[in-house]
Order: sequence, then structure tokens, then C-alpha cells
Amino acid sequence: MGCCTSDNTTHSNESEISKLRNEFLFQTANAPARDLILYDRFCNDFSLQSKKEEIDTIMRDRPVISSLHNHLVPSRLSDVDFWRQYFFKSDPKGSNPILLTPRVIKGPDGELEQLFDKYKGHGVCEGGEESVNSLQEGSFPALAADLNVELEDIIMLIIPFKLGASTPYQISRSEWISGWKSLGAVTIEEMRNVLPTLRNEVYNKNESFKQFYMFVFHYVKEPGQRTLDAQTAIDTWRIILKNKFKYLELWCQYVERKHRKAINSDQWNQFYDFINSVDDSFSNYDSEGAWPVILDDFVDYAKPLIEGRDSS
Repeated sequence: MGCCTSDNTTHSNESEISKLRNEFLFQTANAPARDLILYDRFCNDFSLQSKKEEIDTIMRDRPVISSLHNHLVPSRLSDVDFWRQYFFKSDPKGSNPILLTPRVIKGPDGELEQLFDKYKGHGVCEGGEESVNSLQEGSFPALAADLNVELEDIIMLIIPFKLGASTPYQISRSEWISGWKSLGAVTIEEMRNVLPTLRNEVYNKNESFKQFYMFVFHYVKEPGQRTLDAQTAIDTWRIILKNKFKYLELWCQYVERKHRKAINSDQWNQFYDFINSVDDSFSNYDSEGAWPVILDDFVDYAKPLIEGRDSS
């Protein structure tokens, strides 16, 4: 008897999930204009963060909704779109409210708009500002996963550089659309295909790489700050200068253990000039030149270690 009850309950849950799933996949293209306006207004006031405790309770106590969430997120909806739609249906201010998927955007930029909205939703879900019309720091893990690259791959910094990103840790909607269009990629598959070309154009061409290197300093520092904290600088150097400087780890060790101060743009830029003009033994390094003190001190720190390695 208990077994039959369990089977019936499971079947009932599956039917409810299927029904709700179809409702969640309702296309906005078929929705009355009034409902779209209601939904837009609702989304403008919706805060995922303020619903966190309620969402935790729903996911714990309502297995049908929890299963539906697992069915749809992230394959069909971002987390923030799922909960927008869920709470929109529950909102008492709406008259016969309906569940809506992200708007189906038509036109030449439709696919890029849809991708942007998807990753923007991930950014909001990870604590980003809902009012910011940009991909934010929390957007990039999902983008990296879809591009089949690691988040720490240099390509994840080359992308904002090639798209012309102007704000730290962000890519605006207009930068995303105009940038990818200029690169000839409007689908995720086309983006994957263009990555090797972007990597080669930046990493293997000196002038382009120098521009990229200078861009990165401003892109990874905290907004409003003039310097880059030492650990962020170290982590970033390890990503972008891999195979570019023989003593990269020695340099990172020096900054971490001896320098231990924030890095300014002059130090950042002159370090690049240093690794491209000084030989492996530092024999042509001019300590009386216009190098910043951080490089004078690094040479004094590194030379005995390098000479010791060479003699052993």
C-alpha cells in the first residue's frame, strides 16, 4: 500500500512539474502587451537578494518547485529570471499574471542580446547590482563555462580588451554587442571559434600585447582606486605573463614577501618594459637609469639567487 502511494505521489509530482515547466516556458512573443508591461514593471522592482530567505524555504519545503528549478536553471533560464517569474505569478498586484521567459528579442542583434541577458542574470545572482546594465564579475564564470575555457585563462581578459570594455570588471551591453559584431561572432559557437584568433592576435604580437597589458591594470583594479593591491597584481601577472618572463615566479615571490605594497600604474608599465629590455642575467640593467625603486630592489634581490642557480 505504502509503495503504491509513493508511486502515485511521484507520478503526481512529475505531472505537476511538467505542467509548471510548460508554464515557465511560455513565450513572451505570444503574451498580451499588458502582461509584458506588468512584467517589466515587476522586474524593475524585483530584488533577488531580498528574497533569499524565502527562496531557501521554498527550495527546502517545496520539492516540486525545487525540481522545476533544477530542470530549467541554467539550461533554459538564469536563476534570477526563474525567481522573477515565480514571484511574478505569486504577486497579488497582477491581474491574472502569467509566467514569462526572458523576452524573445528579434532583429540583427537578437542572439547577442539574449546571451548578454543570460550572463547579466548570472552576475546579479552572484551579488551584482541589478540596476547596472553590464556583465559584472559574477557573470564571467558562466561565460567561461559556455566558452569551454577556464576562468583563469588569459582569454577571459583578452575578451573585455577586444570588446573595448571601459569599466573595471564589467562589459556594458553596447560594448558586448558592438564588440562581438566587429569580431564576426554573434552566437556562442562563433565566439568559441574566434577565441584562438583573438589569443594569437594579442599574445603573440608585441605591440598588441603591450596595449593589452596596460589595459589589464585598469580593468582588474577596484573602481575608484589608483593602485592595484599586491595580491591581485601577482595573480594577474601569473595569468598574463606566463611564458613571457623567465623569472616570473621569482618576481611574484619578491612582490609578495619583500615589496608587500600596492602597485601603481608606473610600476606596472615599467615592469613590462623591464622584462622586454633586460637580459636574463640582468647584466645590462642600469640602476642609475629611470627605473622605479621596486625594480632596483628586485634586481638586488634576484641577482644572487640567479647566480647561485647558475653556479650550482
